[in-house]
Amino acid sequence: FEKVLEHEKEITQRIHRLFETARTERDYASELALQWYVTEQVEAVLTNVARVLRGEPPVGLVTPEKER
Repeated sequence: FEKVLEHEKEITQRIHRLFETARTERDYASELALQWYVTEQVEAVLTNVARVLRGEPPVGLVTPEKER
């Protein structure tokens, strides 16, 4: 669970940094496009937390084992 949570936090932070940069630069088109990623990330976090709590594997998480 902790590995999944840390992964989701890192992805969320990356999206937020991009969003803040777009807002600071007054790049409204990018801000609007990034809003989709913000929404998708909320859904991904909720989905993965629910899956892990049910004892199921998370989706969309790339691990070294999966890359082989």
